[in-house]
Amino acid sequence: GQAGRIGGDEFLVVLPETAIEEGEALAHRIVAAFQCELARAAFSTEVCPSPSLSIGVAELDTDEESSGPRRERELIFRADAALYEAKERGKAQVRSALPSVPRVRVVDADDSPAATGGGLATVEAQDA
Repeated sequence: GQAGRIGGDEFLVVLPETAIEEGEALAHRIVAAFQCELARAAFSTEVCPSPSLSIGVAELDTDEESSGPRRERELIFRADAALYEAKERGKAQVRSALPSVPRVRVVDADDSPAATGGGLATVEAQDA
């Protein structure tokens, strides 16, 4: 797999050929390891650290009509939406973008004649 920072305090981990259940399990192990390190740091200093870790997980839908960069953006969007749901539910949460929820499709500005803003994307909800 590969990992990288995608902005601010958000990171992206790509795990090829990994089912969503495996990704969720790994996410839970990462959260647990992070909490252990925070506890260890709290015992070794007088200052108690307060950061938390929330993770959004999404699986590439091989049935999606789009391909290439658009398909990758849709995957990242679903993972990001799951991340924000995890953050809303509190600290140290893992949430997944499940196929049973309404699908989200990213539409490039170039795809819509009325769109403005050049490379910006808009989001459309679709029923599954």
